Amino acid sequence: MRILVFISILALLLPLGTANAQQPQVTEGMVLELVKPDGDFQHLQVPRKNFIIKQGGIANMHALNGNHVVVEQVQQLGDQHTVVVRRLDGRKFFRVYPTLTAHWPEALQSGELRPVN
Repeated sequence: MRILVFISILALLLPLGTANAQQPQVTEGMVLELVKPDGDFQHLQVPRKNFIIKQGGIANMHALNGNHVVVEQVQQLGDQHTVVVRRLDGRKFFRVYPTLTAHWPEALQSGELRPVN
């Protein structure tokens, strides 16, 4: 009886372990969409509002929602992947910053970035 319970629990947990290993790979030139979370951005490195205003930009975080971005560069520092994204339409973020960076797997899992089909 114990063996049967152990095998059934193992069979239920085995697919959960393999699901985390199957993250989509990011490549240069990949098109993604920015999605504004309910709170602040956690994994997309957005400058603070006072820095945007000091440089003459408009600090409207809601303007990021729905923007399509292209991955310009993929960087790996140890086990951490960072992607540099640029707007697909060529405009600057907040009229000041040409690129933004994001922590790749975390931004995808939190829903801040999502692939465009």
